[in-house]
Amino acid sequence: MARKFGYMNDVDQLIEQTRVDQVLAHYALPLPDRNSGEHRMKCVFNESCSDSQYGNLTVRLDDPINRIYCHTCQVRGNLLTLIHGLEKHSPPAGGRLRGDEFKSAVTKLREIAGQPDSKAASTHARNDSVNPTPQARSQGSASDSTPSIPKLINVPLRRHEKEAARALATLHEELVTDTAQMSPEAAQYLRKRPWMTPELMQKWGVGWIPGNGRS
Repeated sequence: MARKFGYMNDVDQLIEQTRVDQVLAHYALPLPDRNSGEHRMKCVFNESCSDSQYGNLTVRLDDPINRIYCHTCQVRGNLLTLIHGLEKHSPPAGGRLRGDEFKSAVTKLREIAGQPDSKAASTHARNDSVNPTPQARSQGSASDSTPSIPKLINVPLRRHEKEAARALATLHEELVTDTAQMSPEAAQYLRKRPWMTPELMQKWGVGWIPGNGRS
């Protein structure tokens, strides 16, 4: 369990430390304007989106995890989702990256960020543990008598081992702030409150969630 938490923590840090322009440059795509808070590009999930009047894919540059959203096919996600689309030219199965799709996107992001492959790193770590250096052996013998105490940590939802809990951490990504995309009841509620503009709702993290089983 601790290993899984550590893995998710590493992935979260990798996403936050990798810039969008690094990813786009890797695929020889136009780079974003760094003075802008968002970057618009052709949808990488569905070719038919380019014919839509609602625009293309938006990447939030002012967001630590660079949330993405296509205004036509409504695919949402983060930098890993974008990489999956650039590699596969299709949305994640089931709407979210899971299993092999998730691992493949992480591996590609590590490559783009210039980080060593996790498997190679773990193999190197195992070799070091089997054949430690003299200094490591001396330090190990000195600490063998000290009992190890498990460290208690408060795990954020987005790093939780259970998928259902991680889904709650990204629930805000599904918020709809455009009344044209809402149910009649939700749209009527907002029209009676004209001060609740889409910009203000996005800033506060409020909106309408479609009835997709998670609302």
